[in-house]
Amino acid sequence: MKTIRSTARNLFAGSRPGWAAISLAAAILIVNPTGTGKAAQDAALSPRAGVSRRPQDRSTRPSPIEAGPHHAAWQFQTPGEGPAGTPRSAGSYIELASGLNRWDAGRKAWRPAEARFDAQRDGCFVARSTQHQVILGPDLNSEGAVDLLAPDGVRLRSTILGLALVDTGSGRNVLLAEIKSCQGAQISPDEIVYPNAFDGLVADVRLLVRLDRFEQDVILRERIPPEVVSELGLDPTRTRLLVLTEFFDPPRPARKVRHLPLSDSKNNSKTRWK
Repeated sequence: MKTIRSTARNLFAGSRPGWAAISLAAAILIVNPTGTGKAAQDAALSPRAGVSRRPQDRSTRPSPIEAGPHHAAWQFQTPGEGPAGTPRSAGSYIELASGLNRWDAGRKAWRPAEARFDAQRDGCFVARSTQHQVILGPDLNSEGAVDLLAPDGVRLRSTILGLALVDTGSGRNVLLAEIKSCQGAQISPDEIVYPNAFDGLVADVRLLVRLDRFEQDVILRERIPPEVVSELGLDPTRTRLLVLTEFFDPPRPARKVRHLPLSDSKNNSKTRWK
């Protein structure tokens, strides 16, 4: 079983083309992505389990004193009062993690982020407890089935079109499998899988929400034989698998031209979303 992955992190400047083909090296073995820590925190902004700190009196409990998008400051207090009548401090520490907190507009404060999808009655899955917000449609084969709102306000509505093979030597490409109607299933709080999502190839689509990112993976359930690649007129040693994704009403890109001395071409252009 193989997986190919595309990732959107919450610090990106909203970079995605209106029509994109994400090129990935053949297929890489599945690995468990490294997270930035336990996603969920209790409502009182209590510290994460496993955070290393100096031993404290068990009768004390840390209190939040300040928070931001990627940090939270905690302070331990001991019974009794200090010279000015304020609680005595027994030490403090700062917790760091990308996407640790989310902004609560109602309370006008940073609150603990939680990487999770909530199933809706209409079959959609919604993640609203992280800095980036995501809505997944009940059927992956629909316009804007994946709706991502980035922390900087950039909205990206997309739909996977299919999988293609491209020969990097000749530039020749062949459409291998098209997306088909498929319903999502929640495998874990932060993971939605659309099984058997393509016509022409047995493969699933997995979508993951993390504190600091949103991921879209294609999991291959069968091997693509080199003989098939050869029959399509492609060189198996130079052929890569592409995930074709269409974006609807994307923001206007800003182009920046830069010179790459080590490149064969004189100029290369780099596109960034505003």
